[in-house]
Amino acid sequence: MNGTWHFNFRWRGETYRFSLERLLGRRITSRSEAEAEAEKIRAGIRVGTFQQTPSPPQPAYTPPALTFRQLADLWTSRYGYQLASARNDSYRLKQITAFSLTV
Repeated sequence: MNGTWHFNFRWRGETYRFSLERLLGRRITSRSEAEAEAEKIRAGIRVGTFQQTPSPPQPAYTPPALTFRQLADLWTSRYGYQLASARNDSYRLKQITAFSLTV
């Protein structure tokens, strides 16, 4: 099985649903292992010892801030000084022509 194992259990009106791998903090490699871990969790829920710790919030991705000069230098190193090249223009012209002929 290639994927992640999920736990879904309802006990006394409360639903427990989460990723086993995320809760345990490790990869589960087989169905039998997932079932064994799920049964341990169900037993803990039934006797009242299970406490699900919430996974820490994922920090939002913040791209690094670039000054205009840094952006210009990066553009120049990747694409040169031209904003458009003859190669790109000819490719775009072929795409536009092909599209207009099919319509």
